[in-house]
Amino acid sequence: MDKVEEYVSSSQSYLNEADGMLKKQDYSKAGEMLWGAVAALIKAIGIMRGKPVKSGHYELIKAAKEIAELMQDEKLRKTIVKDASALHANYYEDFIDIDEFPEYWNTVTEAYSKLMEFLFANYTTGGYDDCC
Repeated sequence: MDKVEEYVSSSQSYLNEADGMLKKQDYSKAGEMLWGAVAALIKAIGIMRGKPVKSGHYELIKAAKEIAELMQDEKLRKTIVKDASALHANYYEDFIDIDEFPEYWNTVTEAYSKLMEFLFANYTTGGYDDCC
């Protein structure tokens, strides 16, 4: 298994954990796990592009902006920068109201799906197509 596949596997594990936490109505943990799923995909795409993402929130957001620009998807950029980051921060600060959580959840899971589609449309086992 190469590094891209490892990050995809981690991403799917995080997403499964997020779904489990959501079912338990543990919204702060569900949001953090969803953030982890998105972050792992951003890292996988970075490796696929030959631009590994360095540690830290700033570098992750910077990479997400580049990917969204590459995909020509302004909504994706805003979702990751604002909503996914808010879910991450909410784990520590618990500031998102329960009635607002579904909106964050829905936009970020949509972003996750877009990132996954992009990755699989451009990735080949053991390498990547010259997509990006």
